[in-house]
Amino acid sequence: VELFVRQLHDGEDRPAIVDPLEGRQLTWGQLLSQSLAVVERLEAAGYRPGDRLAHVGPHAADWIVADFACLLGGFVQVALHAGSPAAELREQLQLFRPRAIIVSGSLVPLADGPLAVPRHDVQVAWPSAAAPAVDRAAVAAAIEQRAAALDPDAPATILISSGTTGRPRGFLHSQRALATNAVAAAAGFLDEPDDVRLAWLPLSHALARVGDLYTALVRGGMLSLVADRQRLLEACRLLPPAAILGVPIFFDRLATAVEAGRIP
Repeated sequence: VELFVRQLHDGEDRPAIVDPLEGRQLTWGQLLSQSLAVVERLEAAGYRPGDRLAHVGPHAADWIVADFACLLGGFVQVALHAGSPAAELREQLQLFRPRAIIVSGSLVPLADGPLAVPRHDVQVAWPSAAAPAVDRAAVAAAIEQRAAALDPDAPATILISSGTTGRPRGFLHSQRALATNAVAAAAGFLDEPDDVRLAWLPLSHALARVGDLYTALVRGGMLSLVADRQRLLEACRLLPPAAILGVPIFFDRLATAVEAGRIP
């Protein structure tokens, strides 16, 4: 949360998230302002620091707003994988026993009947050109107050393993652990603070969450957020990235597209 404060002071008006396919963006100030509104809504519903909240949603800006809200509130976010079968998601809800579930973005099939815990939906409001300016001073003051009150070594999130070698397991991380990893990752590559990162991997996984999202937070960079993986090359043409995290098959396809002259 201290990184949020620094970002507001250093680059509140700089783009944080860009959707190149839809031609829209959120600045760091707009992103954090919306995250603050979400955490206040969750607190009004009775949740307090240390409460475990499950979170599931597709790869989108809504996921980031919900994630930042959990960090601001000191909730223990259990990041479920949106691509998992509904039966697996139900099993994980039973395993981790959250007080509530946050569903960000479009609807995710969780159960055939009503959920055993309350559900809270989070939707991003993409600002128009006529949107009022963010009250940076008020947002910064509210987040500074939270940063002073939060324990950076308290449990912050449970990341679920992929389960490739057996049943998926949950791994607990504190805010300090997440920030330390992001700072180390940010120091390893790139020189400019406003570099564009192509963000297409699921944010519920540690690689994208720390290597893309939190690294951009440390550096003050911009995420080119692409929800439709079939349009990744189109997104690269519209907004050329300086850095891409990916998996081997993606880089193979990228190299093939370059060799064929489909992208520079």
